[in-house]
Order: sequence, then structure tokens, then C-alpha cells
Amino acid sequence: MRVTPHARRPGRSAAAGRDHAWAVRVARSWLAGGGSVLLLGSPGVDRSSLLEAAVHAGEHRRILRCTPGPDEVELPLCGLARLLSALGDDELEALTAAHRRALVALLYGGADPDSIGALAALRLAALRWFQTLAASGPLLLVLDEVQWLDDASADVLWFVSRRFDRLRIQMAAAEQVAHDGQPLGRQLCPPGTLEIRLDPLGRPNVTHYVRRRR
Repeated sequence: MRVTPHARRPGRSAAAGRDHAWAVRVARSWLAGGGSVLLLGSPGVDRSSLLEAAVHAGEHRRILRCTPGPDEVELPLCGLARLLSALGDDELEALTAAHRRALVALLYGGADPDSIGALAALRLAALRWFQTLAASGPLLLVLDEVQWLDDASADVLWFVSRRFDRLRIQMAAAEQVAHDGQPLGRQLCPPGTLEIRLDPLGRPNVTHYVRRRR
């Protein structure tokens, strides 16, 4: 079930500075060791700044970013299209004709997310493309404001992330959730992701979850 998102408060929370410096240090260390990180914050925590601070110190050869907005949550595959928008012609050529057609349909609005066959093709095409990118060096996927990610994009990312352990791919994500809420990002991140839950008071709550979700 999707957690009902709260309106984002403008400006930087005072707690997102000194009180949350521990979270940035822990997230940086985990990413440096090859793991993935999920930052969960209640309203009033500047998750985006903390995520950027954690990612900034990394030495990844390539970073793909996606920051969906509230007006995109009902637009199928919008989030995935944002993530893959940096795809170059030379990288498309590395895919099979069927995979190219699937990704081109995604990027230019021709994909039907309600079709089981189309969604399966997108899953495989996205996986193949991520494999191609990771073959040339480490790859980091940065997903901010995960609570606004559309369901079709979430499905494809869930499928791909189950296979990150065979590739040099990591994920750094941030999501706004209510206190004790169940985050969507927990289903998107690969097994072994370090989950860091923040609150406006800066109290730490770090969980390393390793359950594999099929």
C-alpha cells in the first residue's frame, strides 16, 4: 500500500544540519563500501539535502537521477523515463532491436504500462541497459522523493534492483514517510540496503535489512 505523502515544507530544517550529520557520515560510508542506502524522513526533515550530501563524496563513474513530483505520481513510467533520459544513441545501439523498441516507446510515450507483455519487455530492456552501463564502470541510481514515483516505474525498478548483486550498481534513495510508515522505497532498493530513518529531532534509527523480496 502506498503511504499517503504529506505536503513538503519549504526551507531547510534546523535538525537537518548538525543533528543529522551522523546520517550523512553513515550513508557515505555505506555507499563507499559498495552498498545501497535509503533515507526515510518525516515532514520537516530536508531529505534531499542529506541525500545529496551523502552522494556528493562518492566516486562513481556515472550517476543517474530521478526526482519525481506530486503531479507525476499518476503518469505511468514517468519516473523511469526521467531516470533513463540520459540514454545516448550509442548506448541504444548496444541493445537488441526488441529492447531498443521497448525503451524508445518508454522515452517517447508509446509504451502501454497496462499491457503485461509491454511491461515485461520494459523490465528486460531496462535491465539490459543498466547491465550495459555498469559494464563500463560503477553506476549509482539516485532517487529522491520516492513517495511520488508512479507504480509502473516502481515495478520496473523493483525487478531490476533484485539483480544488482550481480552488477556494479548501487542505489541511494530518499522518501518522505509518516512516523512508523511503510516506505515504497523498501521495495525498490536491492537486498542489503541500509535503511536510515530520520525525524525532526535528529534521533538516529538505522536498520540493515537483508531480506530478499521476490
